[in-house]
Amino acid sequence: MEEGVRNYAKEKKEEFPTIRDCEWQVVVKSDEIPKKIRDVSSSMVSRLIVVSGIIISTTKPYIKASKLKIKCRNCMAIKIIDVPPGQNPYVPTFCTEGQATTHQRCPNDPFVAMPDS
Repeated sequence: MEEGVRNYAKEKKEEFPTIRDCEWQVVVKSDEIPKKIRDVSSSMVSRLIVVSGIIISTTKPYIKASKLKIKCRNCMAIKIIDVPPGQNPYVPTFCTEGQATTHQRCPNDPFVAMPDS
């Protein structure tokens, strides 16, 4: 924004000879009452949010699953695993369903994650 003001001032130099060639600062003000970051709800996300301070790191947001649906590649048994908040899911390393239905042991690590349906 400051560069845009500087370019505009250069263009209008003939029209306004009193404009000096100096640094410009653009300040955007609002009459809105500032909100704390913890008070921001999901309905406010689409609005402009200004956080004062210095940003020291950024990361891309990601979606964390609350339930994981997995399927055995051998016997096609499906399991749904609840994932506690802030935890990584525990995926079993062997399938017990194949032994019960087909009397054959499924290989180790037979499970694959299934997409939402």
